[in-house]
Amino acid sequence: MIVKEEKANRMGLNNVAMIMAPNIFLPTSPSQKPSKIALSELVMATGMATVVRLMINYHELLWTIPSLLIKQVRYQTKLQNNRRGREAGKFRPRKNKVDFYRKLENDALETVVDVVVESPPCCMWPTSYRVPVTNQKDETTAEKVVRKLCDYSIKKHSWNDHALFEVGGNIELRRLDKSTVLPLLFRENPLGKWEVRCLHPPIYEVKM
Repeated sequence: MIVKEEKANRMGLNNVAMIMAPNIFLPTSPSQKPSKIALSELVMATGMATVVRLMINYHELLWTIPSLLIKQVRYQTKLQNNRRGREAGKFRPRKNKVDFYRKLENDALETVVDVVVESPPCCMWPTSYRVPVTNQKDETTAEKVVRKLCDYSIKKHSWNDHALFEVGGNIELRRLDKSTVLPLLFRENPLGKWEVRCLHPPIYEVKM
């Protein structure tokens, strides 16, 4: 967000990297002569700023969670939800711990026709978008949904300032990549919901 507003705040990529680098890579205590410390610190600062600049440039690739790890998280969440259900007495324990949620997921896969995505709370004009999930040939992506909702309702911010999140079901909360195919995601987590959330600062209405 800061780099995007470079024209207004004069904080470009290099400036942000130089400011953030000392907070991420703490300098070591000096063990050299004072004459050599200045040169070594300059070399270290340059290297740290370069690393932070690369982290900012490739942040989407750097923080992308591998699909295998996501599958493990989904399975562990199913076990945890199943355990909570047993403790609350909502259903009887079974030999297969994921049988209960597997049945709920199968019911959702058979009955749900489309998933409704609501516009984010910052929108001045509330609207929604229906994603068909039964058509296997449909390739609706997260980016398409966010773009549609922003075109209809967002007045002060672009679609880049919003993101689609997967909430509930067999995962707690996950920000979806722009290229995520939603019908395929529904088969992975049929009990989850999709929410568009704001990435920009909140909008405050000024009353005259």
